[in-house]
Amino acid sequence: MEKIIELKIDKIIYNGYSIGKNEGIAIFTRWGVPGDLAEVEIVEKKRNYYSGRIAQILKESESRIKAQCPYFEKCGGCHLQNISYETQLAIKESFVKEALERYKTNKNIKVYPIIRPDNIFRYRNKAQLPVKNEKIGFYSMNSHKIVRLMNGCLIQEDIISKNIEI
Repeated sequence: MEKIIELKIDKIIYNGYSIGKNEGIAIFTRWGVPGDLAEVEIVEKKRNYYSGRIAQILKESESRIKAQCPYFEKCGGCHLQNISYETQLAIKESFVKEALERYKTNKNIKVYPIIRPDNIFRYRNKAQLPVKNEKIGFYSMNSHKIVRLMNGCLIQEDIISKNIEI
């Protein structure tokens, strides 16, 4: 397709995709951060939306940070590591609010702020680790290809992370 457009990233949705609009059409990309201005290559056109790939960030969002995990863009285990933690909390809270708005029957549901962990790494205490062809790790995003995490996982507790390194 190779059509390149300029796109402002407006939000992140539940599965980690970033969304912006161009001429009224929603465009989904990976790894965008709300507030980013990017050149996006359109790779697929559907009737109501397009899928794109960020070719270049023209102006970084104030919330954009460098992901600490070396597997961030390969592994499907976490989607928000390139976003400041305060913004991550706001995004996660919006996920809960939007889900409740969509499906709630009781109009008086209150969503409390997310309780921040003591450490933004090493807080997950369970993992599903597929094993295939003598590999253990996490699935790559949207696939069943296993990403081996040779140095463990930054968000899993140490005991789990060390066992991923096998």
